[in-house]
Amino acid sequence: MPRVFRSESGSLEALLPEYLAFVVQHSGAHSAFIADSQGLPMVSQGEVEAEAAASSLLYATLDRLWDADSECRRISIDLDSERCLVMQWVGTQTESFVLGIATPQPIHPDILDHLARQLCSAVTHLEARRLAR
Repeated sequence: MPRVFRSESGSLEALLPEYLAFVVQHSGAHSAFIADSQGLPMVSQGEVEAEAAASSLLYATLDRLWDADSECRRISIDLDSERCLVMQWVGTQTESFVLGIATPQPIHPDILDHLARQLCSAVTHLEARRLAR
């Protein structure tokens, strides 16, 4: 299991690149991205423009199929023989993100859950610090 992500960044714009570097380091990813709830890329590493754009289309389609109470919103797609794209939807009380990771092998669901919790925790911590000011 990857270690815990910690950041003292004062803004979401600073926190997300740090988090994405953490994800790439601990997942063996070829590339990765974080998109907003509309599928617009917020930060990326590697060539992921097409994958990020697909995230909004996939979410719009799959949102109708997922249970309303489903906490596990993810999809895994074999892009070719050397890349698997996993997209995990992550929500906090105020923000929603799509975490996309392209790896040589599928990522174990427990690791994806851990990475999603790390993002959620970091954003929640950032929001709490902003409100405390």
